[in-house]
Amino acid sequence: MHKSWACLFFAVLALPASARAEPMDAARYRATLADLAALQTEMLAETDALKAGLAPQEAAPRAARMWDRLDWLRATLTAAAIPDTATVRAKDARPYARCIVWRAGEMEDSLQDIATDLALKARGVADAELLPLDRDAVAALGLRKGCPG
Repeated sequence: MHKSWACLFFAVLALPASARAEPMDAARYRATLADLAALQTEMLAETDALKAGLAPQEAAPRAARMWDRLDWLRATLTAAAIPDTATVRAKDARPYARCIVWRAGEMEDSLQDIATDLALKARGVADAELLPLDRDAVAALGLRKGCPG
């Protein structure tokens, strides 16, 4: 028992070393913003497709794609949150990481609802039983005031 606690202790001790991330620079920020904008476009297209009606066989690959995109969004959110602590301490630093955290965080709920609806549709659930999707809310997602564009 004592040996397993020691292994766990050293494994946890190693986590912060692997969780370090480089501060977010302007180039990485712009590239991530472009990826988020592309994801928003995909979200709008999937919302439109759901509203137009999809056959279960059409929804299945779309659902898998949206779950993959949700995993990517969450990884992006986590990666941006790590250097954000440095941004908080440095008052002169541009809020690149924080802006990515805000933008990705605002997209996450809508993307999860879209992925869920596609998965339900793939299982043959009726349109009336799907989660309500707000296309206008997805379209309105954008940078917060103070975030460089």
